[in-house]
Amino acid sequence: MAASVQTHATGHAAYRHNGRHGASSLHIRRTIRAHRAHRIRHARRTRPCTPYPPCTPYPPCPIRPKFKPAYAQLVKTATQSFTAPVDGVVTFNEQSKTDNIIVSNGAITFLTPGTYKLEYNLTVQAAAASTGNVSIYLRSLGTPINGTQVTFPLTNTNVEVISGGAVITVFQNQVLDCFVDFDAAATGTLDILGGSLFAVRIA
Repeated sequence: MAASVQTHATGHAAYRHNGRHGASSLHIRRTIRAHRAHRIRHARRTRPCTPYPPCTPYPPCPIRPKFKPAYAQLVKTATQSFTAPVDGVVTFNEQSKTDNIIVSNGAITFLTPGTYKLEYNLTVQAAAASTGNVSIYLRSLGTPINGTQVTFPLTNTNVEVISGGAVITVFQNQVLDCFVDFDAAATGTLDILGGSLFAVRIA
């Protein structure tokens, strides 16, 4: 009987010991997990944030050169006569212009390159008994500018208005003029009674 009680008591003590040991292990595991979670939270709070990359600035807008105006308004109020077969340049006796255009003896020199609109109007009359044809045009470097040439017969002695114009690209120091050009068979005289020539930079 005593042996039975001893065994029972010993078993109970072992049971109680194992229970305390199991509780201690569970407590240790919980403590370890708690410390680990605390370290993770602390690391998250103290870890520096990764900064956003700097913004890429837009490329600067191209700087366009300042547009420089240029124009010339030339007026002819005095009669000028041309006798075939001698060709010649029409001259203008009044002018309003910017400083970057030079006018001399009918020649117009452009100091500022760019795109220009050109236009001329002339009042003309052929003398009686004139024959052949004559052409009037704007020219540059001795070559007629497309769109500006007008050809008409000298046999028409009525007063006529001749006009032409063009848009051209002009380089610096380019020279142009308004030209009277008789054909090889022309005879007689052509009078320029008046008119105007206009040139303005548009680009």
